[in-house]
Amino acid sequence: MKLSKYIIAFLLLGTVIFIGCDDGKEVEFYLIQRTKDYFNFTDNTRWVYDVVSDSSHPVETYTLQNKIRNIRAEGNSEIMAYDLVRDAQYKINVRCEVGPTEFADRISFLVEEGASKTVSAFVWAQTHRFYAENNDEINNIGADTLNGKAYQDVWQLKTKRNGDFKEIKFAKGYGLIYIDFKDGRKLCLKELNK
Repeated sequence: MKLSKYIIAFLLLGTVIFIGCDDGKEVEFYLIQRTKDYFNFTDNTRWVYDVVSDSSHPVETYTLQNKIRNIRAEGNSEIMAYDLVRDAQYKINVRCEVGPTEFADRISFLVEEGASKTVSAFVWAQTHRFYAENNDEINNIGADTLNGKAYQDVWQLKTKRNGDFKEIKFAKGYGLIYIDFKDGRKLCLKELNK
């Protein structure tokens, strides 16, 4: 009986010391590697797309600008966002953030045209896959060839959202490789300059 009192006292003392050593810093939650593999690029990265739906405008170029990456106070979780800027009036904002749990990241694509802003696609990333919301359809198509270039680890999202996109494809290390807009415009990645 005496020995158990010493053990309990020792455990209580150890707990007090452990709590006293806590620096008060909360656990931070970071974006999973899958999110970074598909969507983490540096400022001034450029995507040059062939406009396959309109021969009068053969290419569109998007440049990554305004990248932020930090830990939000709310939920102590990482957020990464940037703009893919075509011109002063048109850009696609890519926003990646740790989801409501540590098991999934939220990735949204917001199209800004002038003063208008529309969420045009939305996916979730987990360590082993991406998934979509209710009526949207997402598929891992593996290898795909677009514009004569072969890509691996390609995902295809078909969205019924009221945004600007009908379908997008994104590939590991490349981000958006294909965009099919609801207005009929279609972009295929021609060149990526990191």
